[in-house]
Formats: sequence, C-alpha cells, structure tokens
Amino acid sequence: MGSIRHHKGQSARAGLFRLTLQMTLHHVVSSSSPAPRERAARSITPFLAHRATPADSGCKSCPFPVSSGCFARTAHAAASAQGGLLPDFDMRTILAILVLVNYACAGLMVLTVKVSAKRFDGVKYFLANFVLLSAGITLALFRPLIPQLFSIILANACMFAGIVAVAFGAGRFTGRDILRSPYCVYSAVFLVAYSYFTYAVPDIRVRTMLFSGMVLPIFCHIAFVFLRPSDGGHHRHCMFAGITYVLFSILYMFRFYCAFVGDDIPEYFSAHSPDAVINILTIILTIFLMYSIQHMIGRRLLAELEYFMDVQSDMLVEMKDMAIRDHLTGIYNRRKIEETLKREREQFERYGNPLSLILCDIDTFKAINDTFGHDVGDKVIVHITGLIAGHKRDADRIGRWGGEEFIIVSPQTTLEQATMMAERFRSIVESNQPECVGGERPVTISLGVAQFSSGMSVEDFVKCADEALYGAKQHGRNRVEVSPCAHG
Repeated sequence: MGSIRHHKGQSARAGLFRLTLQMTLHHVVSSSSPAPRERAARSITPFLAHRATPADSGCKSCPFPVSSGCFARTAHAAASAQGGLLPDFDMRTILAILVLVNYACAGLMVLTVKVSAKRFDGVKYFLANFVLLSAGITLALFRPLIPQLFSIILANACMFAGIVAVAFGAGRFTGRDILRSPYCVYSAVFLVAYSYFTYAVPDIRVRTMLFSGMVLPIFCHIAFVFLRPSDGGHHRHCMFAGITYVLFSILYMFRFYCAFVGDDIPEYFSAHSPDAVINILTIILTIFLMYSIQHMIGRRLLAELEYFMDVQSDMLVEMKDMAIRDHLTGIYNRRKIEETLKREREQFERYGNPLSLILCDIDTFKAINDTFGHDVGDKVIVHITGLIAGHKRDADRIGRWGGEEFIIVSPQTTLEQATMMAERFRSIVESNQPECVGGERPVTISLGVAQFSSGMSVEDFVKCADEALYGAKQHGRNRVEVSPCAHG
C-alpha cells in the first residue's frame, strides 16, 4: 500500500516537473532570440527523454501528457519557425484592416466629391480609386470560398483599375493631359497575363511579380504628375501626394524584389509571406494618401478663396473708384472734388498754407455740339481734360464740375502761382487743337482763379472762382481772370 502511494507520488512529481519544464521551454522559445531558442531545444530534449517513463506517457495527473520524442520534435519545430526572418502575421486580418481603411477613405472622398467635384477636375477619380481598391481586397478576402475568377482575377483587376484611376485623376487635377488609350492597352495586357498565370500556369510568386512590376510604372507616373504639374502654381499643393506615390513605388519595388529572390509561395495567406509586412506598410501609406489628397484639395480651395477675395477686393476698389470719378473723362466727379475742397479747407484752417482754385470752361462749347454733334463734343471734353491732367502737378486735383466746366484744386499754391498755372493750361489747350474738329473751329478755354481766405466757406470759394471765370468770358474768352475777392 505504501509502495503504491510512493509510486503515485513519484508520478505526480514527475508530471509536475515535466509541466514546469514545458512551460519554461515555451517561454524560452517564444521570447528568446533564435540562437538561444535552438540551444534550449537541443539541451532540454535529451533531459526530457531521460526523465520520461512509460507511466508518464499516459499519466492522468499531467495536464500535458506528451512523449519525449514528440515533445522534442515539437520544441525544435517551434524554435525553427520562430527563428525565421518574419514573425507570424494573420494575413486575412491585415487585409481586413486594409479594406476597412479603404472603405473609410472612400466615405471621406464621397463627402469631398460633394464639396469640390464641381470646382476641380479629377476628384471623382480619387473616389473611384478607393472604391475599386476596397472591392478588390474584399474579393481577395473570400479566397478560396469563391471561384478564382472573382477572388484572384477580378480582385486584382479592380485594384489595378483603381491605381489607373488615380493616374487619370492626377492628370485632370493638375491640368496635364493623360492619354487613355495607352493605359487601356496596358490594362488589357495585365489582365491577359494575370489570367494566364492563374489558370494555365498557376504561380503565386509570378503573379506577385507581375502585379508589382506593372503597377510600378503607374506609381512613378503618378508621382511625376503630382510633383511636376503643368501649372507650376499647384506644385506646392500636390507635393505630399507626389511623395506618397514615390513611397508606393519604393514599396512595390521591394515587393517585386522579394517575390523575385524568394522561394515559391504555396499559399498567399501564409503567415510568413512578405506581403504581410508590405500590406501593413500599405495601410500606413493609404492613410497618408488620404491625408495628402485632402491637403491637396484643401490647399486648392484655399487658393481659390484667396483669389476670390483678391478679385472682390479689386472689384471694391474699382467700384469705389467709379463712385468718385467721372465716367467720361476719368477725372474726379463733383462729389469727390467737393470732398477734396472741404478737406483742403480744414488743412488751411489748421496750418494756414495757401490754397488756390482754378475754374475752367470750354469756350463756345454749345456751338461745337451744334456743329459737330454731341459725340464730337464729348471727344473735345476728353481731349482738354487729358491735356490739363497731363500738365498739372501731382499735388493738384482736377475734377469735372459740370457739363464743360472743370475745377483744379491747388494746395500750397499762392494766387500768383495759380494764375501762372492757369495761363499755362490756356496756352497748352490753344496750341493743341483736337483732331475731331478738323481745325474748322478753334477750341479754347477761359479760366477764373481764386485764393482761399480765412472765414470763407467752400461755396464762397467756388463762387469767387466762378465770378472770375465769368469776367474772362465777358472780356473776350480764351483768357485768365483773377477773382476780385481773392484778397478779401
């Protein structure tokens, strides 16, 4: 009886000891570097074989009853598997994440298309890219539940078409012409070749090289279009998108290289497929691509908004200018010249600087209109105002007072200086006759000069100049008269 209890105790202790060794080995295999794992497996296997007994193989007290030889092979296989270049990845999970990212990007692009599709060409192609990629990856996830026609050929055709759509969208967005016929032929060649290596000569590695090699030129073309758009002003907007496709080009160049130098791939969803790492990087680049597209569109919208604001500002300036200028001659209208007179009067009252005024009228203008017509009369007005405006000082302000009358406000100008200026205007007009009258009737002007005095109102100031002008008309026209109230 005692020997039976002793044997059971030994069996229980052996089972517990073996369980402890198994757990230790599992920890070493899963957490150590490849070399220690191999050494641990080799060193512990003989020990387990020595400790194992026939009773151990079927001992019910051990929760992990395995034979020493089976355990040694399992440990060695685990160590060898864990010592590979790539860790274990669940490819279906990675692809599921990738397809969810593409669906999310497609949803964001739907909102973007609603906002900007009417403003920018090519945005719908970016949406088509995410939709086609999502559809292709979704079909690939159902392999081998659905026929190869859908899970392989149609899936990769959708992904290839999505990449081609980006090329068209990039061209439309940046204003560069992209020929469609070469891309259509290129896509047809891809579809035929991919179908051949799916049905006639099934080879996953060749299909991987084929897809990677044929999308690589498209990625390079897209990067070139984004980084070198036909409109140089859009270069800074598309820079991030161009960089993204440069990274895609590098990634798929690496994918092609891995497929070219690697061993045959028995199953695409293998845990150690290089595509696992590549698809993880693709997820990151897809998110960055979405950011790049949104950034690109946002910058274009901002640029258009800035342009619109500049146009609005120019229009406001133009409208403001139209509100203060005479539509026929382009000089100040009466409203603006009255504001100028009030402002200069305030300056006179504050600083006491001299202020003079010249009132000008075209002689016998009614006869010119009656003889040659109002269109010629308008040309005469434009001709004379152009002569005066071209020979006045920068500080002087000229405006149309009404009909054929013009007024020149001359700040910091004495009466004598204003009189000399008026005489120069008269002489210039007399010596530069307008061609529209053909010399049949001489065109001259009469001018009245007044100087502002303290206590005067703007109305009194203009009235003094008008009285001087009336005197010039009464004394034979084509002359300059000084206001009698100029010294008042």
